[in-house]
Amino acid sequence: MQITDKRGVKITPEMIGLFFEDINFAADGGLYAEMIENRSFEAKEGFGTPGNFYSVDDNGYAWEPYAADVQDKPRMQYIMGTPLSEANPHYLRFTATEAGQGFSNKAYDGIRLHKGMKYNVSFYARCVDYAGSDFVISVNKDGKTYAETTVEAVKAIPYVPFSDLKIEMEQKDPVMCAQLEKLKKLDTDKMCRCNDWIKYDAVLTADDDVAGAKFTIALDGEGVIEFDLISMIPEDAVKGIFRRDLYEHWQP
Repeated sequence: MQITDKRGVKITPEMIGLFFEDINFAADGGLYAEMIENRSFEAKEGFGTPGNFYSVDDNGYAWEPYAADVQDKPRMQYIMGTPLSEANPHYLRFTATEAGQGFSNKAYDGIRLHKGMKYNVSFYARCVDYAGSDFVISVNKDGKTYAETTVEAVKAIPYVPFSDLKIEMEQKDPVMCAQLEKLKKLDTDKMCRCNDWIKYDAVLTADDDVAGAKFTIALDGEGVIEFDLISMIPEDAVKGIFRRDLYEHWQP
Protein backbone atom coordinates (compact mmCIF):
# COMPACT_ATOMS: atom_id res chain seq x y z
CA MET A 1 0.00 0.00 0.00
CA GLN A 2 1.22 3.44 -0.90
CA ILE A 3 -0.09 6.57 0.77
CA THR A 4 0.36 9.93 -0.91
CA ASP A 5 -0.86 13.47 -0.46
CA LYS A 6 -1.55 13.87 -4.16
CA ARG A 7 -5.12 14.59 -5.06
CA GLY A 8 -6.82 11.85 -7.11
CA VAL A 9 -9.92 11.98 -9.28
CA LYS A 10 -12.06 15.03 -8.66
CA ILE A 11 -15.42 14.12 -7.12
CA THR A 12 -18.36 16.43 -7.62
CA PRO A 13 -19.86 17.79 -4.38
CA GLU A 14 -23.31 17.03 -5.82
CA MET A 15 -22.63 13.29 -5.78
CA ILE A 16 -24.76 12.52 -2.76
CA GLY A 17 -27.74 10.30 -2.11
CA LEU A 18 -29.66 8.20 0.36
CA PHE A 19 -29.58 4.46 0.94
CA PHE A 20 -32.43 2.55 2.55
CA GLU A 21 -32.46 -1.22 3.05
CA ASP A 22 -35.79 -2.84 3.81
CA ILE A 23 -34.78 -5.56 6.30
CA ASN A 24 -37.18 -7.24 8.73
CA PHE A 25 -40.19 -5.27 7.44
CA ALA A 26 -38.44 -1.98 8.28
CA ALA A 27 -40.50 -0.02 5.73
CA ASP A 28 -43.87 -1.45 6.75
CA GLY A 29 -46.05 1.03 8.59
CA GLY A 30 -43.59 3.81 7.72
CA LEU A 31 -41.94 4.77 4.45
CA TYR A 32 -43.99 2.13 2.60
CA ALA A 33 -47.36 3.81 2.04
CA GLU A 34 -49.42 0.61 2.37
CA MET A 35 -51.72 1.09 5.37
CA ILE A 36 -53.07 -2.48 5.68
CA GLU A 37 -51.07 -4.88 7.82
CA ASN A 38 -50.67 -8.52 6.69
CA ARG A 39 -52.72 -7.71 3.61
CA SER A 40 -52.16 -11.11 1.93
CA PHE A 41 -52.69 -13.30 5.02
CA GLU A 42 -49.16 -14.70 4.86
CA ALA A 43 -47.80 -13.47 8.23
CA LYS A 44 -45.52 -15.76 10.21
CA GLU A 45 -44.40 -15.75 13.83
CA GLY A 46 -40.78 -16.56 14.59
CA PHE A 47 -39.40 -18.54 17.51
CA GLY A 48 -36.00 -19.69 18.74
CA THR A 49 -32.50 -18.30 18.78
CA PRO A 50 -29.81 -17.76 16.12
CA GLY A 51 -28.90 -21.17 14.74
CA ASN A 52 -32.08 -22.70 16.13
CA PHE A 53 -34.86 -20.67 14.56
CA TYR A 54 -38.22 -21.63 13.11
CA SER A 55 -41.47 -19.93 12.13
CA VAL A 56 -45.14 -20.87 12.08
CA ASP A 57 -48.04 -19.45 10.08
CA ASP A 58 -49.93 -16.62 11.75
CA ASN A 59 -52.30 -15.92 8.85
CA GLY A 60 -54.87 -14.01 10.89
CA TYR A 61 -52.38 -11.59 12.42
CA ALA A 62 -53.73 -7.99 12.51
CA TRP A 63 -57.25 -9.12 11.52
CA GLU A 64 -60.37 -9.66 13.63
CA PRO A 65 -64.08 -10.29 13.00
CA TYR A 66 -66.48 -7.36 13.18
CA ALA A 67 -70.14 -7.62 14.19
CA ALA A 68 -72.67 -5.41 15.95
CA ASP A 69 -73.85 -8.45 17.90
CA VAL A 70 -70.81 -9.69 19.83
CA GLN A 71 -72.63 -12.93 20.64
CA ASP A 72 -72.96 -13.90 16.97
CA LYS A 73 -69.57 -13.33 15.38
CA PRO A 74 -68.78 -14.19 11.76
CA ARG A 75 -66.29 -16.91 10.91
CA MET A 76 -62.80 -16.25 9.55
CA GLN A 77 -60.80 -19.12 8.04
CA TYR A 78 -57.36 -18.87 6.41
CA ILE A 79 -57.18 -21.52 3.74
CA MET A 80 -55.35 -22.73 0.65
CA GLY A 81 -56.80 -24.43 -2.40
CA THR A 82 -57.40 -22.12 -5.35
CA PRO A 83 -55.35 -19.02 -4.52
CA LEU A 84 -55.02 -15.85 -6.52
CA SER A 85 -51.28 -16.52 -6.76
CA GLU A 86 -49.16 -19.57 -5.97
CA ALA A 87 -46.65 -17.18 -4.41
CA ASN A 88 -49.29 -16.22 -1.81
CA PRO A 89 -51.19 -19.46 -1.20
CA HIS A 90 -53.29 -18.39 1.80
CA TYR A 91 -56.47 -16.34 1.61
CA LEU A 92 -59.40 -15.45 3.85
CA ARG A 93 -62.69 -17.32 3.68
CA PHE A 94 -65.22 -15.13 5.46
CA THR A 95 -68.63 -16.42 6.52
CA ALA A 96 -71.30 -13.93 7.59
CA THR A 97 -74.49 -15.17 9.25
CA GLU A 98 -76.30 -11.84 8.84
CA ALA A 99 -75.99 -8.43 7.19
CA GLY A 100 -73.58 -5.96 8.76
CA GLN A 101 -70.90 -8.45 9.71
CA GLY A 102 -67.36 -7.94 8.47
CA PHE A 103 -63.70 -7.99 9.40
CA SER A 104 -61.25 -5.31 10.54
CA ASN A 105 -57.52 -4.61 10.31
CA LYS A 106 -55.62 -2.91 13.13
CA ALA A 107 -53.22 -1.35 10.61
CA TYR A 108 -49.98 -1.17 12.60
CA ASP A 109 -50.63 1.63 15.14
CA GLY A 110 -54.00 2.35 13.55
CA ILE A 111 -55.28 4.11 10.45
CA ARG A 112 -54.51 7.85 10.32
CA LEU A 113 -56.71 9.96 8.05
CA HIS A 114 -56.48 13.63 7.12
CA LYS A 115 -59.74 15.46 6.44
CA GLY A 116 -60.53 15.76 2.74
CA MET A 117 -57.71 13.44 1.68
CA LYS A 118 -58.43 10.50 -0.63
CA TYR A 119 -57.21 6.93 -0.16
CA ASN A 120 -57.14 4.25 -2.85
CA VAL A 121 -58.54 0.89 -1.75
CA SER A 122 -58.29 -2.37 -3.69
CA PHE A 123 -58.80 -6.04 -2.98
CA TYR A 124 -59.57 -9.34 -4.68
CA ALA A 125 -62.69 -11.28 -3.75
CA ARG A 126 -64.61 -14.35 -4.82
CA CYS A 127 -68.33 -14.74 -4.03
CA VAL A 128 -68.76 -18.37 -3.06
CA ASP A 129 -72.35 -17.94 -1.90
CA TYR A 130 -73.45 -14.36 -1.19
CA ALA A 131 -77.01 -13.18 -0.58
CA GLY A 132 -76.00 -9.52 -0.42
CA SER A 133 -75.25 -7.10 -3.23
CA ASP A 134 -72.42 -4.83 -2.00
CA PHE A 135 -69.26 -4.64 0.08
CA VAL A 136 -69.12 -1.73 2.54
CA ILE A 137 -65.60 -0.33 3.08
CA SER A 138 -65.01 2.01 6.00
CA VAL A 139 -62.58 3.45 8.55
CA ASN A 140 -63.95 3.56 12.10
CA LYS A 141 -62.97 4.42 15.65
CA ASP A 142 -65.02 4.23 18.84
CA GLY A 143 -68.26 3.78 16.95
CA LYS A 144 -67.72 6.73 14.60
CA THR A 145 -67.20 6.34 10.85
CA TYR A 146 -64.60 8.67 9.32
CA ALA A 147 -64.73 7.41 5.73
CA GLU A 148 -67.03 5.01 3.91
CA THR A 149 -67.84 3.77 0.43
CA THR A 150 -69.47 0.75 -1.21
CA VAL A 151 -68.63 -1.42 -4.21
CA GLU A 152 -71.00 -3.75 -6.00
CA ALA A 153 -70.27 -7.45 -5.57
CA VAL A 154 -69.69 -9.50 -8.71
CA LYS A 155 -71.71 -12.70 -8.39
CA ALA A 156 -70.95 -16.08 -9.92
CA ILE A 157 -73.05 -17.38 -12.81
CA PRO A 158 -75.65 -19.78 -11.36
CA TYR A 159 -74.95 -23.42 -12.07
CA VAL A 160 -77.82 -25.22 -13.80
CA PRO A 161 -77.26 -28.95 -14.31
CA PHE A 162 -77.72 -29.94 -17.94
CA SER A 163 -80.18 -32.62 -16.89
CA ASP A 164 -82.46 -29.88 -15.50
CA LEU A 165 -82.67 -28.04 -18.82
CA LYS A 166 -85.60 -28.81 -21.05
CA ILE A 167 -84.98 -27.81 -24.66
CA GLU A 168 -88.19 -27.92 -26.63
CA MET A 169 -87.58 -28.52 -30.29
CA GLU A 170 -90.29 -27.96 -32.88
CA GLN A 171 -90.02 -28.53 -36.59
CA LYS A 172 -91.36 -25.07 -37.44
CA ASP A 173 -89.75 -23.11 -34.62
CA PRO A 174 -86.65 -24.80 -33.11
CA VAL A 175 -86.22 -22.19 -30.33
CA MET A 176 -84.67 -22.99 -27.00
CA CYS A 177 -86.97 -23.12 -24.02
CA ALA A 178 -87.44 -20.25 -21.58
CA GLN A 179 -84.92 -21.68 -19.13
CA LEU A 180 -82.15 -21.65 -21.71
CA GLU A 181 -83.16 -18.21 -22.96
CA LYS A 182 -82.84 -16.94 -19.41
CA LEU A 183 -79.30 -18.27 -19.21
CA LYS A 184 -78.45 -16.57 -22.49
CA LYS A 185 -79.65 -13.22 -21.16
CA LEU A 186 -77.53 -13.27 -18.00
CA ASP A 187 -75.60 -10.04 -17.48
CA THR A 188 -72.17 -11.62 -17.86
CA ASP A 189 -70.44 -8.27 -17.22
CA LYS A 190 -71.55 -8.49 -13.60
CA MET A 191 -71.03 -12.21 -13.19
CA CYS A 192 -68.12 -14.62 -13.24
CA ARG A 193 -67.30 -18.28 -12.92
CA CYS A 194 -67.38 -19.63 -9.37
CA ASN A 195 -63.58 -19.91 -9.17
CA ASP A 196 -62.79 -16.45 -10.59
CA TRP A 197 -61.03 -13.86 -8.45
CA ILE A 198 -62.36 -10.37 -9.14
CA LYS A 199 -60.40 -7.19 -8.41
CA TYR A 200 -62.32 -4.36 -6.74
CA ASP A 201 -61.21 -0.73 -6.61
CA ALA A 202 -62.65 2.09 -4.53
CA VAL A 203 -61.73 5.50 -3.12
CA LEU A 204 -62.25 6.55 0.49
CA THR A 205 -62.48 10.28 1.29
CA ALA A 206 -61.82 11.27 4.90
CA ASP A 207 -64.67 13.22 6.52
CA ASP A 208 -62.43 14.27 9.41
CA ASP A 209 -58.98 13.79 10.93
CA VAL A 210 -58.46 10.63 12.97
CA ALA A 211 -55.61 8.51 14.32
CA GLY A 212 -55.64 4.97 15.66
CA ALA A 213 -58.68 3.88 13.62
CA LYS A 214 -59.47 0.51 12.04
CA PHE A 215 -60.11 -0.48 8.43
CA THR A 216 -63.24 -2.59 7.90
CA ILE A 217 -64.92 -4.48 5.07
CA ALA A 218 -68.52 -5.47 5.83
CA LEU A 219 -71.20 -7.43 3.95
CA ASP A 220 -74.80 -6.28 3.45
CA GLY A 221 -76.09 -9.84 3.51
CA GLU A 222 -75.21 -13.30 4.73
CA GLY A 223 -72.90 -15.54 2.76
CA VAL A 224 -69.42 -16.87 2.13
CA ILE A 225 -66.81 -14.65 0.44
CA GLU A 226 -63.09 -15.19 -0.08
CA PHE A 227 -60.66 -12.24 0.06
CA ASP A 228 -56.99 -11.60 -0.68
CA LEU A 229 -54.46 -8.80 -1.33
CA ILE A 230 -56.34 -6.04 0.49
CA SER A 231 -54.76 -2.60 0.09
CA MET A 232 -55.24 1.00 1.21
CA ILE A 233 -52.77 3.65 0.04
CA PRO A 234 -52.95 7.46 0.24
CA GLU A 235 -53.76 8.98 -3.13
CA ASP A 236 -50.75 11.31 -2.86
CA ALA A 237 -48.23 8.47 -2.29
CA VAL A 238 -45.04 9.07 -4.30
CA LYS A 239 -45.16 6.72 -7.31
CA GLY A 240 -47.93 4.91 -5.45
CA ILE A 241 -45.38 3.40 -3.06
CA PHE A 242 -43.84 5.91 -0.63
CA ARG A 243 -45.50 8.09 2.02
CA ARG A 244 -45.20 11.62 0.71
CA ASP A 245 -44.49 13.30 4.07
CA LEU A 246 -41.56 10.99 4.87
CA TYR A 247 -40.27 11.00 1.29
CA GLU A 248 -40.11 14.80 1.19
CA HIS A 249 -38.26 14.95 4.52
CA TRP A 250 -35.67 12.56 3.09
CA GLN A 251 -34.82 14.73 0.10
CA PRO A 252 -31.05 15.50 0.09
